[in-house]
Amino acid sequence: MSWILNSLSPSIAQSVVFFERATDVWTDLREHFSQGDLLRVAELQEEIYSLKQGALSVIDFYTHLKSLWEELDNYRTLTPCSCSACTYHSQDFIIRFLKGLNDRFAMVRSQILLLDPLPSANRVFSMIIQHERQQRHPSSSMETNPFINVVFGKSR
Repeated sequence: MSWILNSLSPSIAQSVVFFERATDVWTDLREHFSQGDLLRVAELQEEIYSLKQGALSVIDFYTHLKSLWEELDNYRTLTPCSCSACTYHSQDFIIRFLKGLNDRFAMVRSQILLLDPLPSANRVFSMIIQHERQQRHPSSSMETNPFINVVFGKSR
């Protein structure tokens, strides 16, 4: 239990130092600090929906968006499931990522959004990175275009 106390700020550690079990410490901390902060939720939503790639690399943009999204998720603790609401939540993240990309990704963004079912966020990120690499090193062959292959169901 000492590792828990050592990882807390001194003032917070003082409030739980007399608990005998780690589960009691976690319960107390959760009750005190996991309360939904609607002001912060509103700030995060605003930042997420106004975030654009701009001068950031795709990797930096994705990482920043993902960290904001995960922080927002921490304020809305949902149990893991596979219901349609969770599917929509995942799709919302992918759409925010794609819509925040610079205009040079417009064509690939449209191609990805036409896919049914929509790939996972990690797969979409990978596709965008592949597209970015291809833009840096253009090839004359359509067969090497990963997006044409995905849209038309071809595999390498």
